[in-house]
Amino acid sequence: MDRIIYCLTVEYDLRLVVVAGLVSLLSGAVGYDLLARAHAERRLLWISAAAFVTGSGIWATHFIAILAYDPGVALGFGLVTTAASGIAGTLIAGLGFAAMVYGRADRTLPAIGGAILGGGVAVLHYVGMAALVIPGAIVWDEPLVGWSILLGCVLGAASGELFRRAQGIGGRLVSAVVLTLAVCSHHFTGMAAVTVLRAAKVSDEGMTLPKTWLVLAIVATMLVILLFGVIGGTLGRMFATQRQREARRLSALANAAFEGIVICRNGVIVDANESFCHLIGVAPDGVRGRDFSELASPVARQAAGQALTADGSMPLELDLIAASGELIPTEILKRVVAAEAGEQVFLAVRDLRERREAESRIRYLAHHDALTGLANRMFFSLRLDDLIGRTARSGGMLGVYYIDLDRFKNVNDAFGHAIGDKVLVATARRLEDLARGADIVARLAGDEFIVVQAALAGGEAAIDFAAQLCARLHEPMVLDGQQIVTTASVGVAVYPDDGADAESLTHAADLALYRAKDDGRATFRAFETEMAERIRQRRLLQLDLQKAITEGELNVFYQPQVRVSDGELLAFEALARWTHPVHGQVPPGTFVPLAEESGLMPELGEWVLRTVCREAAAWRRPLRVAVNLSPIQIIQGDLPSLVHSILIETGMSPERLELEVTESVLIKDMDRALRTLRRLKAFGIRIAMDDFGTGYSSLSYLQSFPFDKLKIDRSFVHNLDHNAHSRAIVRAVVGLGRALNLPVVAEGVESSAQLDVLRSETCEEVQGFLTGRPQPIEVFAAYLASDGENVRAFASAG
Repeated sequence: MDRIIYCLTVEYDLRLVVVAGLVSLLSGAVGYDLLARAHAERRLLWISAAAFVTGSGIWATHFIAILAYDPGVALGFGLVTTAASGIAGTLIAGLGFAAMVYGRADRTLPAIGGAILGGGVAVLHYVGMAALVIPGAIVWDEPLVGWSILLGCVLGAASGELFRRAQGIGGRLVSAVVLTLAVCSHHFTGMAAVTVLRAAKVSDEGMTLPKTWLVLAIVATMLVILLFGVIGGTLGRMFATQRQREARRLSALANAAFEGIVICRNGVIVDANESFCHLIGVAPDGVRGRDFSELASPVARQAAGQALTADGSMPLELDLIAASGELIPTEILKRVVAAEAGEQVFLAVRDLRERREAESRIRYLAHHDALTGLANRMFFSLRLDDLIGRTARSGGMLGVYYIDLDRFKNVNDAFGHAIGDKVLVATARRLEDLARGADIVARLAGDEFIVVQAALAGGEAAIDFAAQLCARLHEPMVLDGQQIVTTASVGVAVYPDDGADAESLTHAADLALYRAKDDGRATFRAFETEMAERIRQRRLLQLDLQKAITEGELNVFYQPQVRVSDGELLAFEALARWTHPVHGQVPPGTFVPLAEESGLMPELGEWVLRTVCREAAAWRRPLRVAVNLSPIQIIQGDLPSLVHSILIETGMSPERLELEVTESVLIKDMDRALRTLRRLKAFGIRIAMDDFGTGYSSLSYLQSFPFDKLKIDRSFVHNLDHNAHSRAIVRAVVGLGRALNLPVVAEGVESSAQLDVLRSETCEEVQGFLTGRPQPIEVFAAYLASDGENVRAFASAG
């Protein structure tokens, strides 16, 4: 220690010593400042710059101190060795700095890097000492040499550790001070180990560097250090500004993401974007520094912790706890990213609430009807199978009720589909009101529903419940200010009597439903074994009817309408007839309802109209011909356009065509029916009201539309000769026609007695078996082709 103090105080110029120390401090401060920037970006560039500045500063410090040293002899410097000392110091400084930067996350590597830097100081010092050219020899005190190296490495290690812990400029300055101590303590301890012996042989390196040149080199080094400091600061600010701009951009991108983004280090949240904070209802400052697993529900915390530490990036679903206490289902996607302070875990957090709701809705819709909320066909079958299994084990009974709303299409046509949907919903609610807890209520399709009654008491109980269903569904409902009355047909099947599984039971109830429709609708029927064959034959007949229309099995018969006073044939009514190749003549009362049920009525009606107009247009006698219109023809499609096109196609005069409609057409949709009839009448076509008197508002229809003829229904004519009430009705209708200047035709006249009564009541025209049965047009060919006087249609006409 005495030797060190002596060397420092006697052999050195203290002024230059202070300069050397300041140079070391300056170079260390600039070097550490540059090195600090290597943690953010461009690591190799900043490490190289820091190593150059610090190595150059240590080199300048060494040689300034040498210039301050006066051993009592003249000093020179070998050029090559002097340069080599600076290069060696710079390279070793770079190695130490690299260890500090790349190993900052490790607690030991920065100290090791500092020790390497201290070792670099020793290499630079002793290589620089070897560059001395003096008239004498140097003798080394080896213990002091060892201490000099040890001091440099220990203080260098301390400087590296302080740099690891450094926060801001102040921390880096402290590291630079300790590095300066390492450089100075090593140098002066190493110089205290030197003893110069004069008169020794002078080493000749070949080329020596005078002190003047060395001073200039040192000055140049100082300028380089200062320049690097300025450049480093400027670049640092530029890079810092760029980083801040990039950080703001990335932050904006992260905050613009719909998904939550969380950055974690060692399971602790470093940062989070706005979407994540909004998701859990916590401000950004409220999540930073928290353990991510704390945000998960108690049952999911272990899984959350494992997700952060496990390898791979498989998505994980877990529930997070919002600030409100709500459990939020989320999907977590993980990505590990290397960062300056070690690995960071980036988490993408997706809110699964909408997806879960959508999945729940999809599952619901997969098993339920979207309109009514009832079970759909698939879910119904599953539930019925399950209920049958439980009922079989208990030995009980089930009631299955297949329900169809009668003529529901007319509701849609009359009131619109929106009202139709509301009728279906109201029907569903009524069925649910009648059902019990274990019962099943489902909508199978359109206006078809089915109810399964669990724990049925017996067959009589099934009949009673079917009657309740019909009565409840017949009650009026008021929708959007309109009163709507519907009826329903119900088919009943009972487990285990009518079927042992869901399919057979449903089929049996369906067959019973068809029987209820055949029997007039608005009623119920229980399944009977012979129904299956009857329904099968009916369905086959429907298929045959389609074939009959296209393959010519249908034809038109004509029934005369004659004047009562003289028997003159005035017109024909056209009637469709079907000759089946197997069953023979199929009555209109059988195939017309089949056509309406199967949707063939428009096709059948068009065929009849076209056939009648084509045949009538060829008659020499221009008699009128009447054709019945189905309510379906009037309500559906564009009937006036169809009739107009047929008249043009066949050449039939519209004045010869008479279309007959029933009151039921007007009851279904009066406004639409009247619009259609007015368009037809505008063509010159005559419109007759058929079956007059069977409705409940006939007079209002006569007031609303100017009919051209009234036809008395055959039900009044049948009992005319012995029923005073029927005679009074006929008298009233004839009187009404006379008052309105409308001809009246009585249908179904089969006896002379009936004709006599009609003649006495001054009825003008009749139609029936008495005056002529429906016949093919060929029967009347001679009459229609003649130009002679009209012949009497029946012998008793007088």
